[in-house]
Amino acid sequence: MVAAPVVAGLVVAAVVLSQVGTNAASLGPDVPFSDALAKSLSLAVSDLGGPWYGIGGIGLDERTSGAISTANLTTVLGANCTVTPWNATALPSTVAVPTYGGSFASGVAPFWAVLVKGSTAGAFAVANVINGSAVPLAKFSGTNCGAGPSPARVLPVGAVDSPTAAAKVWSADGSGWVSGDSGLTSLTMAAFGGGTYDGITYSDIWGFIYSACNPFLGGSTSKPGFAAIVNLTTDTVEAALPHSVDCPS
Repeated sequence: MVAAPVVAGLVVAAVVLSQVGTNAASLGPDVPFSDALAKSLSLAVSDLGGPWYGIGGIGLDERTSGAISTANLTTVLGANCTVTPWNATALPSTVAVPTYGGSFASGVAPFWAVLVKGSTAGAFAVANVINGSAVPLAKFSGTNCGAGPSPARVLPVGAVDSPTAAAKVWSADGSGWVSGDSGLTSLTMAAFGGGTYDGITYSDIWGFIYSACNPFLGGSTSKPGFAAIVNLTTDTVEAALPHSVDCPS
Protein backbone atom coordinates (compact mmCIF):
# COMPACT_ATOMS: atom_id res chain seq x y z
CA MET A 1 0.00 0.00 0.00
CA VAL A 2 3.04 2.32 0.13
CA ALA A 3 2.64 3.43 -3.46
CA ALA A 4 -0.97 4.58 -3.22
CA PRO A 5 -0.72 8.12 -1.72
CA VAL A 6 2.41 9.07 -3.63
CA VAL A 7 1.38 7.91 -7.09
CA ALA A 8 -2.25 8.98 -6.67
CA GLY A 9 -1.18 12.49 -5.68
CA LEU A 10 1.17 12.82 -8.62
CA VAL A 11 -1.40 11.51 -11.09
CA VAL A 12 -3.89 14.14 -9.95
CA ALA A 13 -1.20 16.81 -10.20
CA ALA A 14 -0.31 15.92 -13.77
CA VAL A 15 -3.78 15.26 -15.10
CA VAL A 16 -5.36 18.54 -14.04
CA LEU A 17 -2.58 20.42 -15.86
CA SER A 18 -2.45 18.46 -19.09
CA GLN A 19 -3.36 20.31 -22.29
CA VAL A 20 -3.84 19.61 -25.97
CA GLY A 21 -6.19 21.26 -28.49
CA THR A 22 -4.78 24.27 -30.36
CA ASN A 23 -1.28 23.53 -29.03
CA ALA A 24 -1.33 19.82 -29.90
CA ALA A 25 2.00 18.46 -31.12
CA SER A 26 2.56 16.61 -34.36
CA LEU A 27 2.93 12.85 -34.17
CA GLY A 28 6.37 11.55 -33.30
CA PRO A 29 8.12 8.94 -31.15
CA ASP A 30 7.25 7.69 -27.68
CA VAL A 31 10.02 8.98 -25.38
CA PRO A 32 11.60 8.30 -21.96
CA PHE A 33 11.32 10.77 -19.09
CA SER A 34 14.85 12.12 -19.57
CA ASP A 35 13.93 13.29 -23.07
CA ALA A 36 10.63 14.81 -21.91
CA LEU A 37 12.38 16.64 -19.05
CA ALA A 38 15.13 18.02 -21.30
CA LYS A 39 12.61 19.32 -23.84
CA SER A 40 10.44 20.87 -21.12
CA LEU A 41 13.40 22.65 -19.52
CA SER A 42 14.57 23.91 -22.91
CA LEU A 43 11.09 25.23 -23.67
CA ALA A 44 10.88 26.98 -20.29
CA VAL A 45 14.25 28.69 -20.73
CA SER A 46 13.38 29.74 -24.27
CA ASP A 47 9.92 31.13 -23.45
CA LEU A 48 10.27 32.30 -19.85
CA GLY A 49 13.97 32.88 -19.22
CA GLY A 50 15.95 30.73 -16.83
CA PRO A 51 17.25 28.77 -15.20
CA TRP A 52 14.60 26.08 -14.55
CA TYR A 53 14.83 22.77 -12.70
CA GLY A 54 12.85 19.52 -12.93
CA ILE A 55 10.62 18.62 -9.97
CA GLY A 56 8.57 15.69 -11.24
CA GLY A 57 6.69 14.15 -14.11
CA ILE A 58 3.97 11.71 -15.13
CA GLY A 59 4.07 9.35 -18.09
CA LEU A 60 0.79 7.82 -19.27
CA ASP A 61 0.60 4.66 -21.39
CA GLU A 62 -3.08 4.11 -22.27
CA ARG A 63 -4.45 1.56 -24.73
CA THR A 64 -7.39 3.88 -25.45
CA SER A 65 -7.42 7.68 -25.59
CA GLY A 66 -9.61 9.76 -23.32
CA ALA A 67 -10.54 13.25 -22.14
CA ILE A 68 -10.30 14.57 -18.57
CA SER A 69 -11.48 17.79 -16.93
CA THR A 70 -8.81 20.34 -16.04
CA ALA A 71 -10.78 21.79 -13.11
CA ASN A 72 -9.11 22.27 -9.71
CA LEU A 73 -5.74 23.40 -11.01
CA THR A 74 -4.70 24.47 -7.51
CA THR A 75 -4.55 20.77 -6.62
CA VAL A 76 -1.07 20.70 -8.12
CA LEU A 77 0.88 23.13 -5.96
CA GLY A 78 -1.61 24.39 -3.40
CA ALA A 79 -4.30 27.04 -3.04
CA ASN A 80 -1.71 29.80 -2.57
CA CYS A 81 -0.68 29.65 -6.23
CA THR A 82 -1.93 31.88 -9.02
CA VAL A 83 -2.43 29.80 -12.18
CA THR A 84 -2.16 31.39 -15.63
CA PRO A 85 -1.79 30.01 -19.17
CA TRP A 86 1.85 29.60 -20.21
CA ASN A 87 1.51 31.02 -23.67
CA ALA A 88 -2.19 30.81 -24.60
CA THR A 89 -5.21 33.04 -24.00
CA ALA A 90 -6.98 30.51 -21.76
CA LEU A 91 -6.47 27.13 -20.15
CA PRO A 92 -8.36 24.25 -21.80
CA SER A 93 -11.39 22.72 -20.09
CA THR A 94 -10.28 19.15 -20.85
CA VAL A 95 -7.14 17.19 -21.57
CA ALA A 96 -6.71 14.46 -24.17
CA VAL A 97 -4.23 11.61 -23.68
CA PRO A 98 -3.10 9.78 -26.84
CA THR A 99 -3.21 6.03 -27.33
CA TYR A 100 -0.10 3.96 -26.58
CA GLY A 101 0.59 0.81 -28.60
CA GLY A 102 4.00 -0.24 -27.29
CA SER A 103 5.28 -2.48 -24.50
CA PHE A 104 4.43 -1.74 -20.86
CA ALA A 105 7.99 -2.80 -19.98
CA SER A 106 9.69 -0.12 -22.10
CA GLY A 107 9.51 2.92 -19.82
CA VAL A 108 8.61 5.23 -22.71
CA ALA A 109 5.33 7.09 -23.23
CA PRO A 110 3.52 9.19 -25.85
CA PHE A 111 2.42 11.60 -23.12
CA TRP A 112 4.39 13.23 -20.29
CA ALA A 113 3.39 16.07 -17.98
CA VAL A 114 6.55 17.68 -16.58
CA LEU A 115 6.64 20.08 -13.63
CA VAL A 116 9.56 22.53 -13.46
CA LYS A 117 10.66 25.11 -10.87
CA GLY A 118 12.15 28.51 -11.67
CA SER A 119 15.05 30.22 -9.94
CA THR A 120 12.62 32.80 -8.52
CA ALA A 121 10.87 31.69 -5.33
CA GLY A 122 7.30 30.52 -5.97
CA ALA A 123 7.70 30.27 -9.77
CA PHE A 124 6.63 27.03 -11.46
CA ALA A 125 5.49 25.85 -14.89
CA VAL A 126 4.14 22.71 -16.53
CA ALA A 127 4.76 21.40 -20.03
CA ASN A 128 3.42 18.33 -21.82
CA VAL A 129 5.60 16.30 -24.14
CA ILE A 130 3.23 14.66 -26.63
CA ASN A 131 4.71 12.15 -29.09
CA GLY A 132 8.15 13.69 -28.61
CA SER A 133 7.21 17.39 -28.92
CA ALA A 134 7.05 19.82 -25.98
CA VAL A 135 3.81 21.78 -25.49
CA PRO A 136 3.58 24.79 -23.10
CA LEU A 137 0.81 24.54 -20.52
CA ALA A 138 0.45 26.56 -17.34
CA LYS A 139 2.45 28.86 -15.05
CA PHE A 140 2.14 29.11 -11.27
CA SER A 141 3.29 31.88 -8.98
CA GLY A 142 2.89 33.02 -5.38
CA THR A 143 4.83 33.47 -2.16
CA ASN A 144 3.72 30.10 -0.76
CA CYS A 145 3.34 28.37 -4.11
CA GLY A 146 4.78 24.88 -4.00
CA ALA A 147 3.50 23.90 -0.56
CA GLY A 148 0.74 21.68 -1.95
CA PRO A 149 0.57 17.90 -2.57
CA SER A 150 3.35 17.98 -5.18
CA PRO A 151 6.34 19.26 -3.12
CA ALA A 152 8.70 21.75 -4.75
CA ARG A 153 11.82 19.60 -4.43
CA VAL A 154 14.25 19.41 -7.35
CA LEU A 155 14.95 15.99 -8.87
CA PRO A 156 18.47 14.71 -8.14
CA VAL A 157 21.26 15.00 -10.70
CA GLY A 158 21.76 11.69 -12.50
CA ALA A 159 18.29 10.42 -11.60
CA VAL A 160 17.37 6.94 -12.82
CA ASP A 161 15.53 7.21 -16.14
CA SER A 162 12.13 5.66 -16.82
CA PRO A 163 13.35 2.71 -18.99
CA THR A 164 15.73 1.57 -16.23
CA ALA A 165 13.05 1.93 -13.56
CA ALA A 166 10.49 0.11 -15.72
CA ALA A 167 12.89 -2.79 -16.23
CA LYS A 168 13.36 -3.07 -12.46
CA VAL A 169 9.59 -3.14 -11.90
CA TRP A 170 9.18 -5.72 -14.65
CA SER A 171 11.69 -7.95 -12.86
CA ALA A 172 10.00 -7.42 -9.49
CA ASP A 173 6.90 -9.38 -10.63
CA GLY A 174 5.47 -6.71 -12.87
CA SER A 175 5.89 -9.16 -15.74
CA GLY A 176 4.22 -11.94 -13.74
CA TRP A 177 1.21 -9.82 -12.90
CA VAL A 178 0.88 -8.49 -16.43
CA SER A 179 1.18 -11.90 -18.06
CA GLY A 180 -1.58 -13.17 -15.76
CA ASP A 181 -3.98 -10.36 -16.65
CA SER A 182 -4.88 -10.20 -20.32
CA GLY A 183 -7.07 -7.15 -19.61
CA LEU A 184 -4.17 -4.77 -18.86
CA THR A 185 -4.89 -1.40 -20.46
CA SER A 186 -2.96 1.21 -18.50
CA LEU A 187 0.42 2.12 -17.00
CA THR A 188 1.13 5.29 -15.02
CA MET A 189 4.78 6.23 -14.35
CA ALA A 190 5.50 9.00 -11.84
CA ALA A 191 8.89 10.58 -11.04
CA PHE A 192 8.74 12.32 -7.68
CA GLY A 193 11.29 14.54 -5.93
CA GLY A 194 10.47 13.31 -2.44
CA GLY A 195 8.21 14.74 0.25
CA THR A 196 5.71 13.81 2.95
CA TYR A 197 2.25 12.27 2.52
CA ASP A 198 -0.03 11.33 5.42
CA GLY A 199 2.83 11.81 7.86
CA ILE A 200 5.19 9.50 5.94
CA THR A 201 8.38 10.89 4.36
CA TYR A 202 9.39 9.46 0.99
CA SER A 203 12.73 9.58 -0.81
CA ASP A 204 13.18 10.53 -4.47
CA ILE A 205 11.22 7.81 -6.25
CA TRP A 206 9.62 6.39 -9.36
CA GLY A 207 6.07 5.15 -8.82
CA PHE A 208 4.42 2.68 -11.22
CA ILE A 209 0.80 1.51 -11.42
CA TYR A 210 -0.31 -1.17 -13.90
CA SER A 211 -4.06 -1.62 -14.16
CA ALA A 212 -6.92 -3.01 -16.21
CA CYS A 213 -8.59 0.41 -16.27
CA ASN A 214 -7.69 4.10 -16.33
CA PRO A 215 -6.49 4.80 -12.74
CA PHE A 216 -6.49 8.61 -12.91
CA LEU A 217 -10.16 8.95 -13.84
CA GLY A 218 -11.56 7.56 -10.58
CA GLY A 219 -14.91 5.81 -10.27
CA SER A 220 -16.73 3.23 -8.21
CA THR A 221 -15.61 -0.07 -9.77
CA SER A 222 -12.46 -1.57 -8.25
CA LYS A 223 -10.17 -3.79 -10.35
CA PRO A 224 -6.90 -5.50 -9.46
CA GLY A 225 -3.65 -3.81 -10.35
CA PHE A 226 0.04 -3.87 -9.54
CA ALA A 227 2.03 -1.01 -7.98
CA ALA A 228 5.75 -0.51 -7.39
CA ILE A 229 8.22 2.09 -6.12
CA VAL A 230 11.79 2.39 -7.40
CA ASN A 231 14.41 4.62 -5.74
CA LEU A 232 15.20 7.47 -8.12
CA THR A 233 18.92 7.52 -7.32
CA THR A 234 19.84 3.86 -6.67
CA ASP A 235 17.26 2.08 -8.93
CA THR A 236 16.42 -0.19 -5.95
CA VAL A 237 12.85 -1.54 -5.86
CA GLU A 238 11.48 -0.31 -2.52
CA ALA A 239 8.00 -1.82 -2.85
CA ALA A 240 6.12 -4.05 -5.31
CA LEU A 241 2.65 -5.26 -4.50
CA PRO A 242 -0.91 -5.88 -5.77
CA HIS A 243 -2.91 -2.67 -5.69
CA SER A 244 -6.65 -2.20 -6.31
CA VAL A 245 -7.51 0.61 -8.74
CA ASP A 246 -10.83 2.48 -8.87
CA CYS A 247 -12.15 2.52 -12.43
CA PRO A 248 -14.92 4.52 -14.13
CA SER A 249 -18.22 2.76 -13.50
